[in-house]
Amino acid sequence: MKRWIKRLTLTLVGILLASLIALSLRPKPMQVETARVNRGPLQVSIDEDGETRAHDRYTLASPVAGQLSRIELHEGDSVGPATVIATITPLPL
Repeated sequence: MKRWIKRLTLTLVGILLASLIALSLRPKPMQVETARVNRGPLQVSIDEDGETRAHDRYTLASPVAGQLSRIELHEGDSVGPATVIATITPLPL
């Protein structure tokens, strides 16, 4: 009977030591700031350089070598038969 009590005592002491070691090795909680959430206007500004990517490239043949001016049309604009889409400025001779 004494052997049984000794084993139970050693087992409980072992469990107690293991739990104390586990508690001492746990990471400490971090300090954080808290605040109440309020509704209001959101203003975000981005100050970075942009990069243009051309998704669809088209090759056009022109009778004159020159420089293409900026196209003023946007996607969805209506185009008729007399609408000027692009203007080519000829290179100097």
